[in-house]
Formats: sequence, structure tokens, C-alpha cells
Amino acid sequence: MKMGKLTENILLYKLQSKEDPEAFAQLYDLYARRIYSFVFFKVSSKEEAEDITSEVFLKAWRYISEKKKVDSFSGLLYRLARNSIIDLYRAKN
Repeated sequence: MKMGKLTENILLYKLQSKEDPEAFAQLYDLYARRIYSFVFFKVSSKEEAEDITSEVFLKAWRYISEKKKVDSFSGLLYRLARNSIIDLYRAKN
């Protein structure tokens, strides 16, 4: 599914204003593979990449549910993914 930035912003608005699960599902469909690939490249474990990817989307839902301002949904996802990867490496050490 190819979406433009405008469509992403409309979905983000629906998500932030109404906590619209359908808008979240569409954003998930748009970004799940990209976030998984980003995480897998860093952790090289299918299971850890799957776990972190689902954790990232759960954290994103909670973050938005708390009515925190989000300018870029993709930016939020990548920041959460990066932080989750850092947490994983810290826990391993």
C-alpha cells in the first residue's frame, strides 16, 4: 500500500483526535514491514525483531492514547524502535 505524507497525516489526526483503531491499523499496515526490517538489521534475530516490532506499535498506541503531540508517526515509530534496540543491548550486557 502506497500512501503519501498527507494520507499519513490524516490517519494520524484520526488516531490522535478519536483514537480510531482503523486509522491505527492502516498505519500499522504501512509501517510494520519497515520497522521490522529496521529492527532485524540491528538485532539479527527473527524472534527478537518480531517482539520489538510489536512492542514498538504497542508503545506508539499508548503514547498517542496519552494525548501526547506527535508530528510524525514514522518518526515516533523509528524513535521507539531505536530505543527498544538500545534497551535490548543494555539488558544483554
